[in-house]
Amino acid sequence: MRKHRKWLMGFGIGIIVGACMLQLIQFAKDQDQQMMVADGAKTYTQQQLDDEVAKALEEAKNKLPDPTPSSAAAVKPGNAAATNQTGEASPSASPAPSASASPAGSALSDGGGESVKALYITNGMSLRTVALSLQALGLIEDADDFTEAARSISRKMEVGTAEFKGKPTYKEIIAELTRKK
Repeated sequence: MRKHRKWLMGFGIGIIVGACMLQLIQFAKDQDQQMMVADGAKTYTQQQLDDEVAKALEEAKNKLPDPTPSSAAAVKPGNAAATNQTGEASPSASPAPSASASPAGSALSDGGGESVKALYITNGMSLRTVALSLQALGLIEDADDFTEAARSISRKMEVGTAEFKGKPTYKEIIAELTRKK
Protein backbone atom coordinates (compact mmCIF):
# COMPACT_ATOMS: atom_id res chain seq x y z
CA MET A 1 0.00 0.00 0.00
CA ARG A 2 2.87 2.38 0.77
CA LYS A 3 4.09 1.77 -2.73
CA HIS A 4 1.00 3.37 -4.35
CA ARG A 5 0.48 6.09 -1.76
CA LYS A 6 1.33 9.03 -4.05
CA TRP A 7 -0.89 7.71 -6.82
CA LEU A 8 -3.83 7.20 -4.45
CA MET A 9 -3.37 10.71 -3.00
CA GLY A 10 -3.38 12.22 -6.50
CA PHE A 11 -6.43 10.20 -7.48
CA GLY A 12 -8.34 11.27 -4.37
CA ILE A 13 -7.42 14.93 -4.79
CA GLY A 14 -8.47 14.74 -8.45
CA ILE A 15 -11.89 13.39 -7.49
CA ILE A 16 -12.36 16.14 -4.89
CA VAL A 17 -11.31 18.91 -7.30
CA GLY A 18 -13.57 17.49 -10.02
CA ALA A 19 -16.56 17.37 -7.67
CA CYS A 20 -15.92 20.97 -6.59
CA MET A 21 -15.76 22.13 -10.21
CA LEU A 22 -19.05 20.40 -11.03
CA GLN A 23 -20.68 22.12 -8.03
CA LEU A 24 -19.38 25.51 -9.19
CA ILE A 25 -20.73 24.93 -12.70
CA GLN A 26 -24.14 23.93 -11.34
CA PHE A 27 -24.18 26.95 -9.03
CA ALA A 28 -23.36 29.28 -11.94
CA LYS A 29 -26.20 27.83 -14.05
CA ASP A 30 -28.65 28.28 -11.17
CA GLN A 31 -27.53 31.87 -10.64
CA ASP A 32 -27.94 32.68 -14.34
CA GLN A 33 -31.49 31.31 -14.37
CA GLN A 34 -32.37 33.17 -11.17
CA MET A 35 -31.01 36.43 -12.56
CA MET A 36 -33.22 36.09 -15.64
CA VAL A 37 -36.33 35.86 -13.49
CA ALA A 38 -35.12 38.16 -10.70
CA ASP A 39 -34.77 41.16 -13.02
CA GLY A 40 -38.51 41.68 -12.66
CA ALA A 41 -39.15 40.29 -16.12
CA LYS A 42 -42.50 38.66 -16.45
CA THR A 43 -42.36 35.15 -17.88
CA TYR A 44 -45.06 33.80 -20.19
CA THR A 45 -46.15 30.44 -21.48
CA GLN A 46 -46.42 30.22 -25.27
CA GLN A 47 -50.23 30.54 -25.09
CA GLN A 48 -50.03 33.63 -22.85
CA LEU A 49 -47.44 35.16 -25.17
CA ASP A 50 -49.63 34.55 -28.23
CA ASP A 51 -52.60 36.14 -26.42
CA GLU A 52 -50.53 39.21 -25.48
CA VAL A 53 -49.26 39.56 -29.05
CA ALA A 54 -52.81 39.31 -30.42
CA LYS A 55 -54.01 41.91 -27.90
CA ALA A 56 -51.15 44.26 -28.80
CA LEU A 57 -51.93 43.87 -32.50
CA GLU A 58 -55.59 44.70 -31.90
CA GLU A 59 -54.59 47.82 -29.95
CA ALA A 60 -52.19 48.83 -32.72
CA LYS A 61 -54.89 48.32 -35.38
CA ASN A 62 -57.32 50.47 -33.41
CA LYS A 63 -54.76 53.30 -33.11
CA LEU A 64 -53.77 53.31 -36.80
CA PRO A 65 -56.12 55.28 -39.07
CA ASP A 66 -55.50 53.28 -42.28
CA PRO A 67 -53.33 50.18 -41.95
CA THR A 68 -51.82 49.13 -45.26
CA PRO A 69 -50.07 45.81 -45.95
CA SER A 70 -46.75 47.55 -46.63
CA SER A 71 -46.73 49.42 -43.32
CA ALA A 72 -48.15 46.84 -40.91
CA ALA A 73 -45.84 44.34 -39.27
CA ALA A 74 -46.23 40.77 -40.46
CA VAL A 75 -46.50 38.70 -37.29
CA LYS A 76 -47.26 35.01 -37.51
CA PRO A 77 -48.74 33.03 -34.60
CA GLY A 78 -45.97 31.57 -32.48
CA ASN A 79 -43.47 34.35 -33.17
CA ALA A 80 -41.55 35.57 -30.15
CA ALA A 81 -42.14 39.30 -30.61
CA ALA A 82 -44.24 41.82 -32.46
CA THR A 83 -42.99 44.95 -34.11
CA ASN A 84 -44.86 48.18 -34.54
CA GLN A 85 -44.79 50.52 -37.53
CA THR A 86 -41.31 51.87 -36.71
CA GLY A 87 -39.90 48.38 -36.25
CA GLU A 88 -39.51 48.66 -32.47
CA ALA A 89 -40.48 45.78 -30.23
CA SER A 90 -43.94 46.12 -28.75
CA PRO A 91 -43.63 46.40 -24.95
CA SER A 92 -46.47 43.99 -24.22
CA ALA A 93 -44.97 41.34 -26.48
CA SER A 94 -41.69 40.70 -24.70
CA PRO A 95 -40.33 37.23 -25.36
CA ALA A 96 -40.08 34.50 -22.77
CA PRO A 97 -36.45 34.02 -21.68
CA SER A 98 -35.75 30.80 -23.53
CA ALA A 99 -33.39 29.92 -26.30
CA SER A 100 -36.06 27.94 -28.16
CA ALA A 101 -38.30 30.92 -28.90
CA SER A 102 -38.66 31.52 -32.61
CA PRO A 103 -37.48 34.84 -34.03
CA ALA A 104 -39.93 37.36 -35.42
CA GLY A 105 -39.10 38.69 -38.83
CA SER A 106 -41.11 41.40 -40.50
CA ALA A 107 -40.91 43.67 -43.50
CA LEU A 108 -41.87 47.32 -43.16
CA SER A 109 -41.83 50.28 -45.51
CA ASP A 110 -40.07 53.47 -44.43
CA GLY A 111 -42.20 55.70 -46.63
CA GLY A 112 -39.46 56.18 -49.25
CA GLY A 113 -40.20 52.87 -50.92
CA GLU A 114 -37.20 51.12 -49.35
CA SER A 115 -38.28 48.19 -47.19
CA VAL A 116 -37.07 47.78 -43.63
CA LYS A 117 -36.77 44.21 -42.38
CA ALA A 118 -36.65 43.45 -38.67
CA LEU A 119 -35.40 40.38 -36.83
CA TYR A 120 -35.77 39.82 -33.09
CA ILE A 121 -32.70 38.22 -31.49
CA THR A 122 -33.46 36.24 -28.33
CA ASN A 123 -31.13 35.35 -25.49
CA GLY A 124 -29.08 32.27 -26.35
CA MET A 125 -30.00 32.28 -30.05
CA SER A 126 -27.36 30.51 -32.13
CA LEU A 127 -25.60 32.08 -35.08
CA ARG A 128 -26.97 29.30 -37.30
CA THR A 129 -30.57 30.16 -36.30
CA VAL A 130 -29.92 33.84 -37.01
CA ALA A 131 -28.41 33.00 -40.40
CA LEU A 132 -31.42 30.87 -41.34
CA SER A 133 -33.77 33.68 -40.25
CA LEU A 134 -31.81 36.22 -42.30
CA GLN A 135 -32.01 33.90 -45.30
CA ALA A 136 -35.78 33.53 -44.81
CA LEU A 137 -36.09 37.34 -44.78
CA GLY A 138 -34.15 37.48 -48.05
CA LEU A 139 -31.24 39.46 -46.59
CA ILE A 140 -28.61 36.82 -47.37
CA GLU A 141 -28.37 34.16 -50.07
CA ASP A 142 -26.43 31.41 -48.26
CA ALA A 143 -26.82 30.75 -44.51
CA ASP A 144 -23.68 28.59 -44.38
CA ASP A 145 -21.56 31.30 -46.02
CA PHE A 146 -22.85 33.93 -43.57
CA THR A 147 -22.32 31.61 -40.58
CA GLU A 148 -18.68 31.16 -41.61
CA ALA A 149 -18.19 34.91 -42.18
CA ALA A 150 -19.80 35.88 -38.85
CA ARG A 151 -18.36 33.11 -36.66
CA SER A 152 -16.35 35.67 -34.64
CA ILE A 153 -19.53 37.42 -33.40
CA SER A 154 -21.46 34.31 -32.39
CA ARG A 155 -21.16 35.21 -28.68
CA LYS A 156 -21.36 39.00 -29.19
CA MET A 157 -24.89 39.29 -30.62
CA GLU A 158 -27.14 41.63 -28.64
CA VAL A 159 -30.71 40.73 -27.64
CA GLY A 160 -33.33 42.92 -29.29
CA THR A 161 -34.74 43.93 -32.65
CA ALA A 162 -32.22 44.26 -35.47
CA GLU A 163 -33.44 46.40 -38.39
CA PHE A 164 -32.09 46.16 -41.92
CA LYS A 165 -32.77 48.53 -44.84
CA GLY A 166 -32.57 47.36 -48.42
CA LYS A 167 -29.98 44.68 -49.17
CA PRO A 168 -27.21 45.08 -46.54
CA THR A 169 -23.71 43.62 -46.83
CA TYR A 170 -22.38 41.02 -44.40
CA LYS A 171 -20.41 43.75 -42.64
CA GLU A 172 -23.56 45.86 -42.15
CA ILE A 173 -25.53 42.85 -40.91
CA ILE A 174 -22.79 41.94 -38.42
CA ALA A 175 -22.66 45.55 -37.18
CA GLU A 176 -26.44 45.56 -36.65
CA LEU A 177 -26.43 42.20 -34.83
CA THR A 178 -23.75 43.39 -32.38
CA ARG A 179 -25.24 46.89 -31.87
CA LYS A 180 -26.62 47.64 -28.38
CA LYS A 181 -30.42 47.76 -28.61
